[in-house]
Amino acid sequence: MSCVRFSGLHSISLMLAVVSNASGSVAQDSAGLTPEQKQKLVEELNAARDALPAVFEHNFAKDGLPEEFFSAAETHLDGMQQRRDGLYTEMTADGKWTSINLNLRFHALGDFDVEASFQKLQFEGEKGALVGVSVNLDDEKKFIPRIMRAKEASGRQTVRASASELKPDGERQYSGDTQHPCEAIAGTLRMSRRGDVVYYLVAEEPSQVGADAATFRLLEQRTLADSLVATNGVQLRSLCDGTSSAKVVWTNVRFAAEKLFQEPPKDTPRLLTLHVLDVTDGTIKKLADPAPGMTQLGSPEWSTDGKTLVCDMSGGAVNSSRVLRMNADGSDRTDIGAGCMPSLSPDGTQVAFTMSGRGIMTMNADGSGITSLEPTGWGTQWSPDGTYIAWADNNGRNNITLLHTKTGVRTSLLSAAQQGKVGHIYWNLGWSHDSKSIAFKAQDPNGGNPLVVVADVGAEDGFKIVYSGSKSVDADFTWHPDNKRVAFVAKIDGHAKRRIVTVNRAVDDRLEVLPGIPDRWDAANCDWSADGRFVSFSAIVPPEPIEWSGE
Repeated sequence: MSCVRFSGLHSISLMLAVVSNASGSVAQDSAGLTPEQKQKLVEELNAARDALPAVFEHNFAKDGLPEEFFSAAETHLDGMQQRRDGLYTEMTADGKWTSINLNLRFHALGDFDVEASFQKLQFEGEKGALVGVSVNLDDEKKFIPRIMRAKEASGRQTVRASASELKPDGERQYSGDTQHPCEAIAGTLRMSRRGDVVYYLVAEEPSQVGADAATFRLLEQRTLADSLVATNGVQLRSLCDGTSSAKVVWTNVRFAAEKLFQEPPKDTPRLLTLHVLDVTDGTIKKLADPAPGMTQLGSPEWSTDGKTLVCDMSGGAVNSSRVLRMNADGSDRTDIGAGCMPSLSPDGTQVAFTMSGRGIMTMNADGSGITSLEPTGWGTQWSPDGTYIAWADNNGRNNITLLHTKTGVRTSLLSAAQQGKVGHIYWNLGWSHDSKSIAFKAQDPNGGNPLVVVADVGAEDGFKIVYSGSKSVDADFTWHPDNKRVAFVAKIDGHAKRRIVTVNRAVDDRLEVLPGIPDRWDAANCDWSADGRFVSFSAIVPPEPIEWSGE
């Protein structure tokens, strides 16, 4: 990955490894090197630092704490104060280890160099206290190297060099937390990565970012990973234990790398946009953005022949929602009227939908001929064979109504015994492609997680709760054309964002994530085409980071 390399740096790095006879993330001490070798190694590190093409430099006294470059939790900001001499940070522990963190809103690729200068450092209390820099690496083990100016519980003044990693059980393990004598109340803490090796350095007062080789003292090195530096991964930190406190003024920070990427502005709109996934090759095509003044597109539904899509568009509230019709490739998008959660008739000539305050409606595909079916219903879908229009009926019945489109006869999907197994039934139910079954979301009458339920039309033994493993399940369901797998969106363990998942009605609670959707995307609503090739879905796609140009 890295492109900035120096042969001298490599040869002296090998000397360090031989001296310590260590490997992995274990500290490799520089004590076995002569002063000349140490000096040469720091010179090589400085030369590599100065050659890194992407550089962010910030003077807190001069430039303040702008949101485009820094972020912190509101409670953490309470412990920070902009002053004429820099960024003053103060914290006192609340009886246990407590921290406040300031994040740099960047991520980085390749070799990097991070330096943070401080002054007026004060520690108080009997327990441990630290201030320093950490870097979150986005590798499999999620390594976090950190260098901290510290007061140990024993009262000893040190600089700590350490690295932690995430274990398979989710716990973070710290290894080789080494302590080097240091009593400086001003100086610069620095970590330099070359390849997969991280070097820990400190410069005592008077010093500043970008100091020369004579100023820095090399502490040790660790072999970690050459993966990217995670978003917001560089942190200025204060940590205290017991009732100890730490006060420090950060004066400057410098972050250099082969490539730096700045996170987009916090006020960048997060729009829910419409996409289609080709499950045969994993490609995704964007179909549409919300119109100006609107913020989301949702509830997509394919026509039976796969040539047309309908969806809703709103500004975030159902009373602003509009029904859209478009071609399968997103072209010829037409607003056909007010409403939400639309569903096309099998012949494509009519649309069933919900209108805020008016319940279940139908209209012609051009928006004309609006007819009311049920003023208290909510969330409807046409069966693929055209026999029924179904909707959730919670008006004292807690059931799903099936309207026979030819006879006008209304029946209930659930028997009395089946009704007793579910609570409130949500909107956006989903018909199987053979028109024999309906999947829907319901509350657990016993107060547990939401239920994903499958019920067969006219079959007492065709009722099953197929999933109840997540507190966050979107109330929008579709089926794979095999009529066995139900697809929906849920927030599940191991994923930061909501995923499209499937569950086989024959295998309870066993989810499979639909591949192909980027991890950073937050999915919402989906529909599977009758031929099985395409899944239309909505998603919040985060804006791409901006490559840092130094301006």
